[in-house]
Amino acid sequence: MRNLLLALVGATMLNPALTIAEPAKDDPLSATALANATYHGLKSDNVAVTLVDGEWQGEPYQEGGAVVPRVQLLGNLMARGDVTGDGAEDAVVLVNFAPGGTGQLLHLALMSVREGKAQQTAAAFIGDRVKTRDLRIDNGTIVLDLVQAGPRDASCCPGELATRQWHFANGTLIEIDSGVDSRRLSPAALEGQAWQLARWQYREPVSESISITFAYEDGKVSGNAGCNNYFAGMAAGDMPGDITIALPGATRMACPDPATGAAEQRFLSILPAVRQFSWMSGQLILNYGEGTETGTLFFDPR
Repeated sequence: MRNLLLALVGATMLNPALTIAEPAKDDPLSATALANATYHGLKSDNVAVTLVDGEWQGEPYQEGGAVVPRVQLLGNLMARGDVTGDGAEDAVVLVNFAPGGTGQLLHLALMSVREGKAQQTAAAFIGDRVKTRDLRIDNGTIVLDLVQAGPRDASCCPGELATRQWHFANGTLIEIDSGVDSRRLSPAALEGQAWQLARWQYREPVSESISITFAYEDGKVSGNAGCNNYFAGMAAGDMPGDITIALPGATRMACPDPATGAAEQRFLSILPAVRQFSWMSGQLILNYGEGTETGTLFFDPR
């Protein structure tokens, strides 16, 4: 069941929408420019690919076959700052190469402005099927928070919270020790951050008029379901990221708006079916359901 949920999320990789705050339209490092730039040096495929609206798809490996290589920009995470040390601003983005099958090969791409447009300066392979939590530039160093496979984890099921860093030297991105100890994924990783529901499914955004929130602290989840506050117990499962959520309690204020009331009922009915949490491109994801009746909720940080 766990592998199926992860596979379903991975298969929809990875980018519901390019939601980065857009700088000026003539900015060569804008989200739009980066979503239509050329990238190269991706693991297992050194051919340069030019994205269109954040995506590229190659030809089938076999004539008439369904398996094709794909490249996708993770548009929800991007960082800007001077990485190359030349005093000019650079951009760092995450680019995923899916060669076919279950592999999802994630890369950092360092983009700089040359001849008035974004061009790739360097790239670094991050890993297969990692889950990205946050990306930033700190004093010229690229910092990435992620969930990756630990020494005893299968590639399908990463269970190690880690912080990794890279700096630019001699034309390449070099990984350096972050000084942050890795730890096992557990509900404690959710503490200290509130989240707002952004999507019911990969391609089903929540209405802007509806605000549904989620937070965890000390064995309990709570938030607002649209009209009413809710609360429920949450416990860790056997595998990293596995959770169970009890039937929620809630206040009993009537929802004056029928659409908000329907959204509230939908969310509260899904909550006790949640089986696993992780992150994807900076969003918290909650996988729910059993068998063929499964789904994923996507949350943005508040």
